[in-house]
Amino acid sequence: FFFFYKFIMLLFLTLLTTIIAVTLANEYGFPQEIGKLPLQATGVRKKGPIKAYALGLYAPKETLQTPLSSLYNSLRLSKGGKGSRTFIMKVTFKVSSDKMASALCDSLGTRYKGDMTEVAEKILAGGKGGKGTVFQFDCVDSDTLGVTVNGKSMGKVEGKGIGSGFADIYLDGKGVSPSLKKSIEQRCNDLNE
Repeated sequence: FFFFYKFIMLLFLTLLTTIIAVTLANEYGFPQEIGKLPLQATGVRKKGPIKAYALGLYAPKETLQTPLSSLYNSLRLSKGGKGSRTFIMKVTFKVSSDKMASALCDSLGTRYKGDMTEVAEKILAGGKGGKGTVFQFDCVDSDTLGVTVNGKSMGKVEGKGIGSGFADIYLDGKGVSPSLKKSIEQRCNDLNE
């Protein structure tokens, strides 16, 4: 009986987490794929009680087909993860491009030691931002970060570790979106069942 109960509870929790992930993906209109990268996880970035932006992670499926104990080593470019990572951020609150650039550069600054002026300039070149703005950051590899705002490419920034540093804003031990990490772990469990 205990095993049956445990199985039912596990099934229920898996179903609930899947429903939440699909709801977030549908609620914020994340495409199921960008280029050849599938949507793997969704979450939100909160500042206090406010949801500043919804977040989608696109990565090769095989990066999540790993034991949970080595999941983040497989996902993090700074730990030898393979393939590119794309992060889509849909602003859900009145956050200007200035504030977005400042916050992202502050977070990146603890993970990347190079100059971030070019990153901020590319974010700002996309307009004033605000609710409904969509930022796309392509961590092409460890040393390249592509910036797109509202579907328009702002170009790439290159620097040793900039791509992996940006990905680590969300994937390292101090990742700024706990809900994204929870969604990643659930997706990993689903793929490995």
